[in-house]
Amino acid sequence: MGFRLPVINQPKENIINELLKRVAKAALLTIVPILIQAFTERYLSEEEAWEEPLDDEDQENRN
Repeated sequence: MGFRLPVINQPKENIINELLKRVAKAALLTIVPILIQAFTERYLSEEEAWEEPLDDEDQENRN
């Protein structure tokens, strides 16, 4: 007589879903810091990029 160990097979969908979750998490952890750095370098270092252009009336009022 031989003993057979029970084989636990997860459905393939669960394995694929878990893999996709891990890939998505890794992608977010990689991409988000890059986007934040690009945003801060582009917009916060160039303060004039945030300034709105003045209308003709506003320019006359300031002068």
